[in-house]
Amino acid sequence: MDNNIMALTPLRVVSEFLYYWSTSFDMATLVQPGALPSVNQQGVGQAALLLPPIGEQRKIAAILSSVDEAIEKTQGVIDQVQVVKKGLMQELLTRGLPGRHKKFKQTEIGEIPASWEVVELQDVATVRTGIAKNKKNAGDQSLPYLRVANVQDGYVDLRELKTIRVNTESVSRYELRAGDVLFTEGGDADKLGRGAVWDGSVSPCLHQNHVFAVATHADRLCPWFLSYYGSSERGKKYFLDSAKQTTNLASINSTQLKELRIPLPSVDEQRAVIARISLVQARIANDIAALDQLTTVKQALMSVLLTGELRVNPTP
Repeated sequence: MDNNIMALTPLRVVSEFLYYWSTSFDMATLVQPGALPSVNQQGVGQAALLLPPIGEQRKIAAILSSVDEAIEKTQGVIDQVQVVKKGLMQELLTRGLPGRHKKFKQTEIGEIPASWEVVELQDVATVRTGIAKNKKNAGDQSLPYLRVANVQDGYVDLRELKTIRVNTESVSRYELRAGDVLFTEGGDADKLGRGAVWDGSVSPCLHQNHVFAVATHADRLCPWFLSYYGSSERGKKYFLDSAKQTTNLASINSTQLKELRIPLPSVDEQRAVIARISLVQARIANDIAALDQLTTVKQALMSVLLTGELRVNPTP
């Protein structure tokens, strides 16, 4: 290994126990300031840790390892179901419901059922940009707003909801409405065009300028159909092809989003497609919730086991 990597050689400590301690210790307290912040061998070597007897170390490591195994298995299930969802979306969003369509046609976005249309998003929806943090928008009200970090692929993560000070005019302009389809402006390539449907669970709630809000015309386009298409292979390809790209980063603007071409079946068929994909999405959401719970359990166990707050019977 080179001099940018540091190894900890266990002395009177079980390797697995040392590993879990290292993941819980705040290394930021040891950082040396400078043009390139770093930690050195002396600082790490002088870090204090509570060291129970070897048998207890083994038991603590075994407990935490069992939780890690459960986390890994749950993540594996999520990954597998994501593959199923991807295949299902590819089939339903390009060929429609199984057995319904006999004739297909070639279009600018690929083959679709002959009875479907191809439309630009701006023809069946209204695209709104979000609020930017600046003095012009500042006011007396402090309201929650969605950032790119909140908008995940198929769901909205509200665990960390930040606030912004705004004036009354900004509230009316940037407030989200239930049924708005959220699309991220960009960032890492995997975040480009990522989106979900806002359910109105927090009200009022605004959206920042890196998150677009799309209000669909209810008689033409269902919000979840648009959201699923945006995250499909065809949708992602459009966003990547249209994006302004720099090293590891990509972004789209509101004009490019408005020009997104989407396949448009009847509203009834859209609803049927949504129902099938949503069954798989619900399974993913449940598994993600279970994963979050396991992660919380692990953090709680580490906080009491590695500090001696909770003692365990040693492993021989």
